[in-house]
Amino acid sequence: MSFLHFKIFLAYIIPFAFYFVIAGLVLHGEMRLGRKDGSDLTGWREMLINIVLMIGGYIIFLCLMYLPLFSGGTLAIPDLHLASIVMFQFLPIFTIVALVSTFFFRQTGQVFVGAFINTLLVTWIVVAGQAIHYAY
Repeated sequence: MSFLHFKIFLAYIIPFAFYFVIAGLVLHGEMRLGRKDGSDLTGWREMLINIVLMIGGYIIFLCLMYLPLFSGGTLAIPDLHLASIVMFQFLPIFTIVALVSTFFFRQTGQVFVGAFINTLLVTWIVVAGQAIHYAY
């Protein structure tokens, strides 16, 4: 990572940290599931549910965009062709985010460790994957 990438990385840390703290609070607070008897779910079951919660909307959107294309037509919204291509990378990234967030929430009982690790990971992926051009 170049020095310019590192400066951009530092600029993105705060907004991504805010996002992942809020996402962790929603995922492990408001949307936390339990059994009818009040006990917690098993670790892997909770992780699978959180993966579906994190990537379910993306899968629905991609299906709505690409089903018309695969049935012989065009994309559902042709002007969003680039956005629908870029969206494929969110499926594995947010799968990892859900796993990290759930694992560290179960270990610590807090959302902050998972949010911090997810912030660093996603910010690094986003910044390192961007081409940076500037005039000489």
